[in-house]
Amino acid sequence: MKKTIFLLLMLMFFTSPGFATNPPGHTDILQIVSDYQNLNTSFYTDPDYYQFQKEHSRINEKVKAYQEATPKSFTTDLNAVYIIYNDINALWKAKIDNLLIVVPTQTSLELKEKYPDIESIVNKSIMGGWNPDSTILALNYLAKKNIDKLATQVEILKPTYGFKYADGLIGNSIFVSIVDPKGNAYQAGLRFGDRITQVNGMPVKDADTFTSMLAGPEGSRLTFHVKTDDTPVRVIEVVKTVLVQ
Repeated sequence: MKKTIFLLLMLMFFTSPGFATNPPGHTDILQIVSDYQNLNTSFYTDPDYYQFQKEHSRINEKVKAYQEATPKSFTTDLNAVYIIYNDINALWKAKIDNLLIVVPTQTSLELKEKYPDIESIVNKSIMGGWNPDSTILALNYLAKKNIDKLATQVEILKPTYGFKYADGLIGNSIFVSIVDPKGNAYQAGLRFGDRITQVNGMPVKDADTFTSMLAGPEGSRLTFHVKTDDTPVRVIEVVKTVLVQ
């Protein structure tokens, strides 16, 4: 009987707000988005097909594994990015294998059907017209729009302490401007208007140092000395978690 009660109490503790079970694969999708952002940026430096193909294949495997594990998560926008880079890979490979100078008519028709905006982007490029390079860059531009949208959506999966604060110091303290009711900081007792005077026993010296102390991984714990108006200083512990949605 005692064992059963203990197990129930543990279950309640670890499923309470601030200690919620993370969504399946949440770290995977965050890494996939980061990989796509890096891949997208690489086109504006010195793009190399073989390096791209290697990275593209690696990300594809991650996407397939993620979609198998969580088939209903971020499906539309993740698929959009996945398909665009598959099209880039196919066109870039054809350019190298067949020494393409102009995108084949059938390919350009298929791309215009898939991506209604692509023709205007291709025509505005420095190289201009339906040549492989301008078409690949146009596709990468379209990919960025979807990647940015996906990045905004997965922002909720990033671990956080669940509060925001004003820039700069106010009387040698950090002024708490927003506290998310779903976050661990709220559960620990932090509220709007509170002032954080110490972190892990160290006085707050500047906002940059305070920000760097919040940069730990998920599960990080910090102890705050908190003051509200004229009330005595209280000590709370906050944990970095993914917010319950």
